Amino acid sequence: MTLKGLWMLLAMHLSVLTSLFAQQLVLDGVTTVNISCRTPMNEVPVAARIFHTFPSLEISEVADTISAAKREIWLHCPNRSAQESYLDIHDKQLPLLMIPGDTIYIRLSGPAASPKIEIGGKTKDIQEYYMARAARFPVRVDQLIMDLGLTSPDLKTFQAGADSLYLIDQQFWDEYRLRQNFPAWFIRYETDAIRYRNAYLRLYILTYQTLVQRKEGEIPADFFAFLKTAPVLNEAATYDDYYLRFLREYFRHNARAGTATLDQDKEFKLAQELLGEDVGNFYILYSISTYLISDPAR
Repeated sequence: MTLKGLWMLLAMHLSVLTSLFAQQLVLDGVTTVNISCRTPMNEVPVAARIFHTFPSLEISEVADTISAAKREIWLHCPNRSAQESYLDIHDKQLPLLMIPGDTIYIRLSGPAASPKIEIGGKTKDIQEYYMARAARFPVRVDQLIMDLGLTSPDLKTFQAGADSLYLIDQQFWDEYRLRQNFPAWFIRYETDAIRYRNAYLRLYILTYQTLVQRKEGEIPADFFAFLKTAPVLNEAATYDDYYLRFLREYFRHNARAGTATLDQDKEFKLAQELLGEDVGNFYILYSISTYLISDPAR
């Protein structure tokens, strides 16, 4: 199938998928971030980085500078689905959930080197959750799990450490959301993000340890227990970043069938068998996009 045909296929399925899923894909979506300072500041560089869920591996960067002469800026950030992105203010990194069509307001005050940050807008509570999460985990939980997997002597040791980190991750979310009145779509989104992030990382490390590091040792009998809480078919999560990463690792692991060679035809066949036509076809588009590293926008 040609690339033009793939995009026509995507457009055809969008009308069906967007009526079913809480998450939507907006090919020309933009999130607006308004940043202003209450007091005059020296120059403060600001940059937004969006690692797109689809096409995979595409990155957008939008930058500007706050100064005494320019105390308000507007960043128009391209993004195609609700996803976590990052805003760098001076040398501080601020995680944000960017949603197509949303506007996030950020107010700076205090010294330029370490400004106080206030968040406003319709998603204020959600953005504050991400800020609280970043404060609780100065090193992201997914990075901790990844580091553990790269240095563990075997999968059993990795599994035990990943179990502990996953429980801490889940506990923080469970306790935080009880104090907030989050919308149902976000509870679904974040709950899925945590469980599929966990599942994706375990599959990734399984592949990395066995095929790249070539570590010997059996796969623990209960290694795939995480699949009980991370179903392969989850229509509501179709456009979610970590769900797609999970599917990629899951189908490619099964398509290798214990070898180092990836059978792409088998990968796509398994996807359509287990996901159905609509979700399966979108996954195939996503998987193809991961191979276009030199020009993912194609």
